[in-house]
Amino acid sequence: MVRQHIPVPVKHRTHVHVAMIFRRSKLLASATNAVGSRSRGCGYSGATIHAERAVIKKLGDEKMLNGCYMIVVRMMKGGPYLGNSEPCDECKKHLNKCIENHGLLRVY
Repeated sequence: MVRQHIPVPVKHRTHVHVAMIFRRSKLLASATNAVGSRSRGCGYSGATIHAERAVIKKLGDEKMLNGCYMIVVRMMKGGPYLGNSEPCDECKKHLNKCIENHGLLRVY
C-alpha cells in the first residue's frame, strides 16, 4: 500500500534516494533527492536537495516530526534493486538536530 506513495525514479539517474516519514503506520510525507536551485527555498546544497531534507521540507513544519520515524532507501537504476543508503555529513547533523530538538524518534 505504501508503494503508491513512493516517487518513481527518473530514468537518467544512476540511483534515487527515497525518504519517508511515518507516525505509527501512517505515511505523512515522502520525497526523493532532486535537482533544483536555491530560489526554490531552503534545504538545497548547491543545486541539489537530499531526500532527508526534502521530506522534512515537504512535511512543512519540523514540529510535526514529534513521535515520527524516517525511512530512507536507495533504489538502484535498472530494476527494483535496493542499495546501501547512508546520509552525508550535513544530513547527519540535520537529522541529529531533528532527533534532539524536534522529537524525531529514529532514522532507518
